[in-house]
Amino acid sequence: MIQIGWSFISPIVLQKVNDPLTKEILSKAIPKIIKEDIKGAIFEIADATYRVKNVKILNKLFLAEQEALVTNALKAIKNKDYATAVNDIATLVTISDKYIKSGILDKPDSKLNETTDNLKTTLVKSEEVNGKVVIEKNSNYYFFVPNGFVKEIESKDTSINKFNLNLSSGNVFEIGIIKCETDDENWSIDYLEKNTESRDAWTSLVSQVFLKEKFGEGIPSPASFINTPNFKAYKLPYLVSAEASMTTSYLTFHNSCLYMIYFKSSQGEFPNNFKAFEEIISMFYFGESISFCQLKKIGKVKVINKSTYPYDLYNNGMLVETIKGKSEYNLNVPIGITNLKAIQKTGFMLYPTENKRSVTIKSPCQNETVEIGF
Repeated sequence: MIQIGWSFISPIVLQKVNDPLTKEILSKAIPKIIKEDIKGAIFEIADATYRVKNVKILNKLFLAEQEALVTNALKAIKNKDYATAVNDIATLVTISDKYIKSGILDKPDSKLNETTDNLKTTLVKSEEVNGKVVIEKNSNYYFFVPNGFVKEIESKDTSINKFNLNLSSGNVFEIGIIKCETDDENWSIDYLEKNTESRDAWTSLVSQVFLKEKFGEGIPSPASFINTPNFKAYKLPYLVSAEASMTTSYLTFHNSCLYMIYFKSSQGEFPNNFKAFEEIISMFYFGESISFCQLKKIGKVKVINKSTYPYDLYNNGMLVETIKGKSEYNLNVPIGITNLKAIQKTGFMLYPTENKRSVTIKSPCQNETVEIGF
């Protein structure tokens, strides 16, 4: 999330920088610091200084100041205090310039005639970059919003998180997240892209039922596939008849949940507000991806039918599938003991062959294999 945050505010920072060395060091050192790579950040600073100023950083006193400021920048970034981190690195460039002008940056044991203890370069103010609003919900997703006022709207519908945005640019609109759990691990944007029939049926259902239920009677527009910097989605514009308002919804999947990220505005203000919303949705960021089996705490059993005849497979007494001859079937099962039974369906003389198998799953995502038939 910190990397996404830096991507969001770095253009604001870099447009304030005229000095090419400062700009290059900020561009290359900050990403290293975000990754907690202190040595990598110091290398980038030394490399840029040599290429731009044609001088090597060898002075022991400066090296100590450099390491201290880079370490302080790391602490600041961990606290999402980008302003302090940026100013520390900018200060570092200013200090190195003093060493260069004194002709001692490449002399290991030389000392400056003046102290740099209280030197501080204020390139950006806290409110300029730290004032960016971060909407975070239980580490499931994050919004990075330009300067302005954000207020969460109370809703009786627990599946919706609504926010009113009053941006410093003058744009005022509503954004929200609708989350619905799914039980099928196959549901994903990639799956819908490959399966056109499922996609068409799904988007039609969403248009006719889901949007109507959430926003009221309206007119849907055809769905279109979009690929934002951080996620793929299907885009569904929707004109709400009663309110004369427009919504544009981005439907996607994450961690076995369907998410609808929507933007809502009056028709008159829609074009202007939508441009502001697109900037925000480009910085929408999902949290950690968790595998289906880890999330649901299940394992998988591969059942291999060695026979040429089909077998009915029962899981704890319930029929789950007829497995064709010489084929296999993957079954999701919970942690613990699962009792399987396979009964021959055809091809027997007097009575069907019956196989009983027990499988123990001790941890999520554990895979086991059993064989049935002969």
